[in-house]
Amino acid sequence: MDTTGTAGSISATVTNTGALAGATVVQLYLRINTSGVTRPAQQLAGFHRVELAPGQSCRVTFHVSAAQLGCTNLAHDFAVEPATVGVFLGFDSDDRALTGSFELIGKPRVLTSSERAFLSETTTAKESACRAYCSAPRTTPNTTPPTC
Repeated sequence: MDTTGTAGSISATVTNTGALAGATVVQLYLRINTSGVTRPAQQLAGFHRVELAPGQSCRVTFHVSAAQLGCTNLAHDFAVEPATVGVFLGFDSDDRALTGSFELIGKPRVLTSSERAFLSETTTAKESACRAYCSAPRTTPNTTPPTC
């Protein structure tokens, strides 16, 4: 990913291995390792709730923008700077089920307040019936997920 704003994607497949339908929230945390300024050990960069029938899987993709990786630098500008970025995916802030990293490259870029971003956009990929179920408004709490 580069500092000019080119988005990168981080994906994971979640599977309901239980015998009952359920819901969970997949959470993306990032750690930006820059020089000169102290950054949090991790920061929430995105989350997505998925509802799955028993045995059903769903691929969740987080679309990360370089603007999410900005911070106040030593010059007191809010900027995106080259860094190694740690990636953690899990179901809570302590769960690091999947880990990885990527390099943020390019020249430092100062962001205006309107350019800042805080959370990733997400998309999911499942069979069409399941996608319709997950995006449909709930009128009753006892709606049964489709079999996929």
